Amino acid sequence: MGFFRVSGFKHLWDIIAPSDNPSKIDEFSSIRLLVGIEADKFAHLASNFALNSHDETKQKAFFKAYKDEFCARQSDDLNQSPYSPEVEQGFESLVSALTSKKLQIRIVKNKATHAKFYIFSTKPTYSKSSQTPRYNGSLIVGSSNLSEAGLAKNYEFNLESRQSDDLHFALCEFKALWDEAVPLLNESDFETEIEEFKRQIKEQSFLKECSVKDIYYKLLIEYFGENRIKIDESLKGLFPRHFAKPDYQLAAISEDLDKLEKYNGFFLSDVVGLGKTLIACIIAKKFELQDKSVKTLIVCPASLKSSWEWHLKEVNLSRQNQIVSYDMLEKEVKNPREFSLVIIDESHNFIRTNIDRYTNLQNICTDLNPKNERKKVILLSATPQKNSPKDIENQLCLFQDKYASNIENISNLEEFFSPLNKEFDKIKDKLKKSFNQEDENALKEAKEKLKNISTQIAEKILRFVMVRRTRKDIESTETFAANLKEQKISFPKISSPKELLYEFDRNVLELVFNAIYLLNPALNEKSDIGEFGYFRYLIYKNLNASGKAKYEENYKDKQNFLDNAQELVGLMQTLMFKRLESSFCAFKSTLKTQIKSIKAFLKMFENGSILIPKKMSNLYRFYDEILADETDDKLEEYLKTNKAFELEKSDFVATYEENLRSDLKTLETLLLRYESVKCDYKLERLKRQLAEFAGKKIVIFTEAKDTAGHLEHSLNQILRVEC
Repeated sequence: MGFFRVSGFKHLWDIIAPSDNPSKIDEFSSIRLLVGIEADKFAHLASNFALNSHDETKQKAFFKAYKDEFCARQSDDLNQSPYSPEVEQGFESLVSALTSKKLQIRIVKNKATHAKFYIFSTKPTYSKSSQTPRYNGSLIVGSSNLSEAGLAKNYEFNLESRQSDDLHFALCEFKALWDEAVPLLNESDFETEIEEFKRQIKEQSFLKECSVKDIYYKLLIEYFGENRIKIDESLKGLFPRHFAKPDYQLAAISEDLDKLEKYNGFFLSDVVGLGKTLIACIIAKKFELQDKSVKTLIVCPASLKSSWEWHLKEVNLSRQNQIVSYDMLEKEVKNPREFSLVIIDESHNFIRTNIDRYTNLQNICTDLNPKNERKKVILLSATPQKNSPKDIENQLCLFQDKYASNIENISNLEEFFSPLNKEFDKIKDKLKKSFNQEDENALKEAKEKLKNISTQIAEKILRFVMVRRTRKDIESTETFAANLKEQKISFPKISSPKELLYEFDRNVLELVFNAIYLLNPALNEKSDIGEFGYFRYLIYKNLNASGKAKYEENYKDKQNFLDNAQELVGLMQTLMFKRLESSFCAFKSTLKTQIKSIKAFLKMFENGSILIPKKMSNLYRFYDEILADETDDKLEEYLKTNKAFELEKSDFVATYEENLRSDLKTLETLLLRYESVKCDYKLERLKRQLAEFAGKKIVIFTEAKDTAGHLEHSLNQILRVEC
């Protein structure tokens, strides 16, 4: 009774003819389904002027229309069900049961029937003393329709009775309705009817038999999404008039919108230069046009705020949108719920969950929007994974529920990533050992395992929530390449890098090696200058019992102390190597900064009061600034303007101050030796090379500001330089 859907039939069929005992169906003399006319508005309305009419033509027209509608509903039901062999088997079982006439379906003719009851009954028996039939079986009465939702998904309420009288009453009611009902399939032309029934449902559902070409297109749509292979031309109207509107960007926007709708967020990871910022702005513009109340929050590095302001102005986005730098999230975002879309530029900077700025951002992203719906989140990064799989996992959690993901076949992100993260850590440890021992076989094996981890993440996660193209991808796509040519757009052709070699004299070469030995504590013994242990950053390890107690009052996780200290050492070690690689000028500047930092710390020792930031994230923020600005000048200011706790000299082990002074002496000696070097070998080689490009525009990239300043000053003598 009520609704009937083919998705529900498989549950009934599992009882009638279970896969482990298909012959059980022989135990049933008949299986009859009586479908209520009220289950379908169209059919009910049609019955008012057709079923009760004596006009045979009208009745035939109605039944054809009803059967068409009935088949369409079954097709819709199949299409809405996640594909599984059981769903397809359910349909095949239905057809088989109808064909064998073991199953009959009729439609209630004259009553608006909405009742739902299921009768499982043996044939009646009679006693010698009574003509009243007795039945064995079950009568189930309640709210469950014969559908997937009614039998397996929805909360339904049903009652069961095994009383013979109840069974008798229900069977009598059923028989009365059945005798008046109309068969779904016409007995006079049964074979034609059953074939048409199969054809209609298959034709409108995923069971349709497809050509090879259709299968190929379906594969493309399934794998890439419909919007990846079909461009919405209306998106061109969202671009600024004077901007090019290449198809590869339009295709990306279409695909991005699809992923936003499905997953509430995605990674836009196109390589540099393909227009990630513009694409994100166009998406924000579309959201705004659809709903004027939509506000967009853009989170970006402070250095990129001006670029975002320019793009928002060009795209003509409302001023109600807000651009916030990473470190100002907590201070400037007063009401997270007012935003419906969050765009995070350089999202790979949000991979550590143990720092405040990640927590602040996650709270903003996961808070509901003004309509009490989840926010949409766009993550912009050409390099979303910096180190481990956890980087991807933590960014995913900005728009996905860790324990209730809606990514295909990955309902629990924690369960998916946990073994991968453990495997990655094991491989990393083995790689360190293998590298030191120069074990090529072990290195090869480790690389294969890392490749396997990457493949799993790419195939099971990123293909659903990431859009990433390279210039080569676009140029090798025929339609994109033709469109670029049509619009007279070309990507710059990049030649393979040409290596410029320069040589040090023997004394300078020895000095460089001494610096390398010093920067790596494991190689200090090879240096003739001294030892350098990065003691400035190893605070917790050098506290005595009283100092550790004070530290632990502010930082609850002991392991975090150790991990963060080691990370800071690694960070400063990397910084020093990068400056050495960049130029002697940059390296000397960094040595001076380090010397100044240690002296400032020792001064606190002398004053008897050592200030430590209370929030662990403050440490990251501070050292991020070091990397960006190459300065330690903000130490005193930073500690004074942020909440801090106080340690005393007596809280440290006795050897700590001595070790700090040893590090200071080592750096001062190293600086003195570098100050004595008068020739800049690298610069002189560059000058000779630049002479070959006389009269041409030259762009020089360098990572360090000090190097850029040094180059500007030195090259002004031979070239017109813009820095």
